[in-house]
Amino acid sequence: MKEEICSSELLAQKLQHINSLFQLARRTLDSNDSSIFMDEVIDLLGAGAQMTQECENLRQRIDVDLYQKSSKYYDLVAHK
Repeated sequence: MKEEICSSELLAQKLQHINSLFQLARRTLDSNDSSIFMDEVIDLLGAGAQMTQECENLRQRIDVDLYQKSSKYYDLVAHK
């Protein structure tokens, strides 16, 4: 992942992936054969939790970037 891609688009993309994982887990648990897929559902939920943490980290970086850009000193420092 490139540092310059830190944007709301990347956050939206990660959130869409998380949503897809949770929909897949829900469909699996709702199926008649859910018990045979329990390990896979647990793995999916673990991946979703990891992606959620990545989204939080990305959100924090976006917040810092926005805060810095809103500073009255940003233009002075950014052009040096």
